[in-house]
Amino acid sequence: ISDIHYFDPSLFTLPANAHFKGYLAADRKLIIESSAILKNVLATVMTEKPDFLLVTGDLTKDGEKVSHQAVAALFKNLSDNGIKVLVIPGNHDVNNPAAASYLGTETAKIDNISAADFATIYSNCGYGNTVERDPNSLSYVSEPVNGLWIMGIDACQYAPSATAGTMTPTTLAWVKKIITEAKAKNKILLS
Repeated sequence: ISDIHYFDPSLFTLPANAHFKGYLAADRKLIIESSAILKNVLATVMTEKPDFLLVTGDLTKDGEKVSHQAVAALFKNLSDNGIKVLVIPGNHDVNNPAAASYLGTETAKIDNISAADFATIYSNCGYGNTVERDPNSLSYVSEPVNGLWIMGIDACQYAPSATAGTMTPTTLAWVKKIITEAKAKNKILLS
């Protein structure tokens, strides 16, 4: 799954205040419905019982710490039931200055997260059990099934207002090293 853009229901009230109404009118994401949508998707995943679930970025609306903690808790239910969850951040997830709450008539800046926070919050979703981790990004390799390597590539730019993806030369060198290593160890590599 990708582009969840989860926005924790504790961060807004309805009817929406003027700032939140403006945001909702200018954006096509289903922010208000994101909690219900994610819970429905994860219920389907639980029914299907795959070996693992890949979550490829933009887990939260704008990197709100509360939203990340809620998403990680929902994913823990899957991992507690034998479904490995592997996440990688998207451009909305880390160091996002747009993290805000919309409660009553108030709009307030709230805590977002750093790259280190992301790896800690999602330690049960790939970061706590890696084959190898890129020291220069949130990229990592996991082996959810024997013989299969999943490489999550972090192409985020962690600067305010930077939304385009890119890979630094050091991360690109790390990716190339992993490809060579996977071939040498006869691993199937997905990235």
